[in-house]
Amino acid sequence: SENPQWRVRQSAVEIVPALLGCTHLLETRSEIAQLCVQLMDDEVDAVRRTAAECLCLGGGSLARHGEDDGGQWISAIVIPQLRNCSKSQKYKQRMLSLKMVEVVLVNSMCPPAKSKARTVVVDADGKESAIPPLKAILDIAASLAEDIVVNVRLNVGRVFASIAHHP
Repeated sequence: SENPQWRVRQSAVEIVPALLGCTHLLETRSEIAQLCVQLMDDEVDAVRRTAAECLCLGGGSLARHGEDDGGQWISAIVIPQLRNCSKSQKYKQRMLSLKMVEVVLVNSMCPPAKSKARTVVVDADGKESAIPPLKAILDIAASLAEDIVVNVRLNVGRVFASIAHHP
């Protein structure tokens, strides 16, 4: 992640999903995912986007092997990063959070609504509640509809349109 050539950084992050498929421990997967998290703040847009995609798709290898429906990965790893990006002072990070929402939902990485998977959220009063990951993700995206940057607001509409038109 320190290499001065952006294509090397992008290639490094592209192997993360394969590495994640080599372990079943959430702690180990979380450590591997830190490469994606670091590179999500890269100066090059292609590297940021690739890192975000790899982070979002990382739980898929587990779901394909029947070990997890991706709910634990989405709730423990992806949603906290999604929340951090959506609240960033940098508009590029907020745009990246919308890309993450699109990747998760278009690739069906989120557990179905009837799943028992839950994500803990804290409301404005500081009260915690457990909601389905899908609702948490959609709430994060919807919160950006009032962003001060026009491109962020436009991308909220683009993401929701993309999700609505996805089979």
